[in-house]
Amino acid sequence: DAPTTPPTDAGPAASFETPLDTWTYVAIPGGECANGSQYGVAVNRTDRSDRVVVFFQGGGACYDQITCYLLGIATHITDTLTASGVEGEAAAVPGTFFPPRSSTSPFAQATYVYLPYCTGDVHFGNNIADHGGRETHHVGARNVGGVIAALQAGFGAADRVWVTGASAGGYGAMVNWFRFRDAFPTARVDVLDDSGPPVDIEQGRWDAMMAAWGVMPPAGCPLCLDGVSEVIAFYQRTVTDGDRFALIQSTNDDTIRGYTGLTAAELEAGVLAVAASFASTTNFHTYVVDSAEHVLLRNPGRTSGGVVLSDWVDDFATDAATWANAGP
Repeated sequence: DAPTTPPTDAGPAASFETPLDTWTYVAIPGGECANGSQYGVAVNRTDRSDRVVVFFQGGGACYDQITCYLLGIATHITDTLTASGVEGEAAAVPGTFFPPRSSTSPFAQATYVYLPYCTGDVHFGNNIADHGGRETHHVGARNVGGVIAALQAGFGAADRVWVTGASAGGYGAMVNWFRFRDAFPTARVDVLDDSGPPVDIEQGRWDAMMAAWGVMPPAGCPLCLDGVSEVIAFYQRTVTDGDRFALIQSTNDDTIRGYTGLTAAELEAGVLAVAASFASTTNFHTYVVDSAEHVLLRNPGRTSGGVVLSDWVDDFATDAATWANAGP
């Protein structure tokens, strides 16, 4: 690879002053997909509150010619997004993240922002790489920066921001948490991560990802480049103001095993270690299911340890004092 570093600033802020209660595509100035084409998001705005739910789309990750183009394991890696396609994907997101406005969900009165995934870098790269002669824009971090700028311009008065995602989007929510916290210092900024566990990836694979993506760690966390466990450890040391982090995860998630290069036993041990490290805290908790399933909020009525998943999410979002680790 012959990487180059693009600017982190996506450009002037887009306007999220979109029609109310309908999905509307908004191009992000300076935002790009892996093939260099325009990046944009879908916004479903409400005037019911200044609160915001941001959802990161998942869909694999890639870091070289084989993973990006021969195996094609990252969604939209060769695609040019369309307005109708992005709006359609947003409308199809499970209702736990974007519930109907008429529901009693704590998220129902918020503006919804859907971030499609087309950079192969779990929404966190800042690099243009050459993968076998194909220029690949791993610029998820720049795209997120453009979204944050638009949110600051339109929702600077927000008192709550929920940063959510599933699979690679769960990782995207986690690794970008510090950026949303920095952008909204007076708001509660909580993360709901479905199936993006902070369990260390096989080292050779991780090193290849970091090199291809040009990841920039949070200030004060150089060790965050050493493994994803260091990212969550950094948050546990520094998030002391009550912002919440919720991880929903299967012990033997087949998809995550493939992504991390870990055995079933290694992944299970890693997930249970995360749960143990969260158990004694008040603002970091896990909902663990003993299964190989991936993206558990597709079935919000499931139970684990006698706790219904949708109830656990509601407790997370409503600051319930009873919110705690749940699982086998």
